[in-house]
Amino acid sequence: MDQWSMLALLRKSPFEFLTTVNVVVDVQVLDDALQVRFQEGDSTVTPSKRICSGVAALAKLQHEVAVQLETCGNRHWPTDVDIAALSDELNVSFIMAGNMRPNMSVASEDTASGKVLHAYVGMKENPCLWLCLYYVDEMRFQALIFEKDGECHACFEPDAAPPTLLEKVAACR
Repeated sequence: MDQWSMLALLRKSPFEFLTTVNVVVDVQVLDDALQVRFQEGDSTVTPSKRICSGVAALAKLQHEVAVQLETCGNRHWPTDVDIAALSDELNVSFIMAGNMRPNMSVASEDTASGKVLHAYVGMKENPCLWLCLYYVDEMRFQALIFEKDGECHACFEPDAAPPTLLEKVAACR
């Protein structure tokens, strides 16, 4: 539903080969070129690709992505990648709940037996703030409100977050 596509950006760049890559094993900078070692599918072979002027091409790609993410409007639906980036840049962590278990289709949804809290890559151990989000249908986020001591909270200072909730969040990692 986004008005832009990261896949389309990759296809117009020297990094088009990344669209079929499962794992980037390592990247080396050789003057202005990049040497990228990667794995595809279940293969244990690690081919490499040299990208001439790769440093400049990567900087251009990073700029194009940043412009898309910084532009207001219905252009991009945040994902767990955005959550990890915000966590890292702002020193915050997220308490995320969802209406579905991860990797389950709506037809087989059984929230009574599944996890409703989600973990994400980059979760901070000691954030300056805990923000509460609800991950709707594993597609979009909205504010999640918790009631504590008769008050509604969409975020918690580190020392005000309910310890039992933080324990459950930590168990999701």
